[in-house]
Amino acid sequence: MNAASVADQVSVESHSQRGSRQLIALCRAIGLGARENEVVGLFRSMVAPWGDRSIASDPVWPSDVCDDHTPYEFSFVLGASRSFACW
Repeated sequence: MNAASVADQVSVESHSQRGSRQLIALCRAIGLGARENEVVGLFRSMVAPWGDRSIASDPVWPSDVCDDHTPYEFSFVLGASRSFACW
C-alpha cells in the first residue's frame, strides 16, 4: 500500500474507527493486548453516535482536548504497579 492510499483510507475513517485502531496499538504496547476487545468496545460505546462521523468532515464544534481538535485523547501511565490506559 502506498502513502497516498494510506492517506485516502485515513481520511475516510470515522472517529470510532481511528480511535479503535489507536487503542488497539496502545493496548498492545502496554501489555493489555488480551483485553483490547473490551477496551475498544467501551471506547466505541462512549463515542456513539458522534463517533461514526468522518474525520474528514468539519467538526460540529472544535474541541480543545487535542491540538488536532479530536474530541478524545489517549494516555497511559508509566511506572505504576499495573498498566492502564486512559481517555
